[in-house]
Amino acid sequence: MKIRELFTNTDIRNAMQRAENVISKAASDLTKLKGVKVSPQLLRYWVSCMDDSEVEGSVTQEVERTRELARSRNMSTSNNSLRRDMRAILDENQVLRDYRTLLNDLSINPLPIVPRRYNPAGKKMTVEALFSDLQIGKLSGNYNSAVARQRVAEYGDALVQKIQQHVHAGYDVELIKLVVLGDVIESDKKHINSARGCDMGTAEQMKEATELLVELIGKLAMTGIRVHCVMVTGNHDWDGHGMNSYMAGQEHLSWPMYNAVKMISEAVYGEQVMFSIPRGAFHLDSIYGTNVLYEHGVGVASSQAGLEKRRDQRAQQLGVHVGLFRMGDKHSICRFNNDRLIVNGAFFGTDTVGGEYSSFLGYQNEPSQIALFHVQRREGDPRSTIFDTLVIQLAHIR
Repeated sequence: MKIRELFTNTDIRNAMQRAENVISKAASDLTKLKGVKVSPQLLRYWVSCMDDSEVEGSVTQEVERTRELARSRNMSTSNNSLRRDMRAILDENQVLRDYRTLLNDLSINPLPIVPRRYNPAGKKMTVEALFSDLQIGKLSGNYNSAVARQRVAEYGDALVQKIQQHVHAGYDVELIKLVVLGDVIESDKKHINSARGCDMGTAEQMKEATELLVELIGKLAMTGIRVHCVMVTGNHDWDGHGMNSYMAGQEHLSWPMYNAVKMISEAVYGEQVMFSIPRGAFHLDSIYGTNVLYEHGVGVASSQAGLEKRRDQRAQQLGVHVGLFRMGDKHSICRFNNDRLIVNGAFFGTDTVGGEYSSFLGYQNEPSQIALFHVQRREGDPRSTIFDTLVIQLAHIR
């Protein structure tokens, strides 16, 4: 049962009256009433969605006053919080120290690592698992944080199952490259009214995302295969518009979050995991001798020409040949030139009521992620290293 169904409009009205329209107090009141956690952001969303015809009793003025108070309070709180957040981000060490104090509160259960099963005579294989646009905290007609958690769990389970199939087939799966392409959180201050489209605040989003990523990495590590985590930032991974114009990887909220994931994972799984967290906006890696470029892709057209242009720009910038390019941001999986160019999907899909930004603009997508399986080729073999692919579909989880 959805949380909203536990509370009648009368419950909400009475709670608001007792709290004199203070959202945080009313949320606490409702939590005590049913014993189910109701956050201020969620209550604010419920109140803003209440239609006059649905409200029991004559409370139209009260609801409208609540909406106005919420808007005013949200703008003031957002401005003050943003200034505090930006000051905190500038002190990288302080943020990481704060994260260390948070570790005791994280509900993470370390998983046992089993010895890696491999066939010494088998062809070597590397798994390239793309992970992008989770945007934990986003609230729409068919997506919320509870759904996001379930879809991440399904992503990990489907990926491990596919890896095990290749192991049983005799391949020597020697590395899992988990590539986080940004937009892990939604940010409740991204736009002036973003908080109304979130079911939790930015700080809680960061905590949730940290737990989910550590648990996912643990699920992969327990296969006994070494895990390399590449973690680039996205435009939703901070509270400003677009991407930060200077050292986005280091200046976004993803920096302390990713480093917390690294710190926890290394403490639990040791040398079984390794991390690449760029301070800038992109990362260059290599799979069996082929250079692969990873970045979030905001501002890049999701066409073959658009991806080729960005790939060639980075190649000139870096002074190397780039054979593979992967990005996220566009929410739909797009594949070009035998998967040499890929746009990854998102964990959320089309909102049929136009209730969130992308569906409001008319974009359509199904929640999905893609993983690729690479093998070594003999010298002179013109084929790419990509041997197999898996599209992990997630729309069935609601």
